Amino acid sequence: NYTGSIYPNYQDLSPLVKVILSLIEEGIMNKEDIFWTYCGLHPCQYEQWLIPHFPKEQIDIKAYLPLSEAQKRQREATINLVLTWSTYVQKGILTTKLFEYLGTGRPILVITNGVLETEMKRILSCYQQYLQLPGGLHSLHR
Repeated sequence: NYTGSIYPNYQDLSPLVKVILSLIEEGIMNKEDIFWTYCGLHPCQYEQWLIPHFPKEQIDIKAYLPLSEAQKRQREATINLVLTWSTYVQKGILTTKLFEYLGTGRPILVITNGVLETEMKRILSCYQQYLQLPGGLHSLHR
């Protein structure tokens, strides 16, 4: 589940898509078990990342939902997704979305485009469940 704005020149979902496609190819995951949800103002970008690899029936996109409905989706999500970016010059890019997700008690997957986001890592490490994965994928499992 991803709710919020997408900044196409900075955020990138493709590392996660590549990992999932590899797991499907290796028989570790079933493609039919994957369901993507998005609520935000940039549905075209989300579709661009996913449509080449997943059928539309596995992608639920809502351009706008009231806050209460978006929060309901966050609470019901299997995993909430944070897309962020970091460079050696631009660091500490945090959105309120991270804190909304923390409030749900659901697992959070953080994908950082660029160098490891140290500010995000510092916050997530407080939960002592922070894991850095290769390829720019970082996750928190609650």
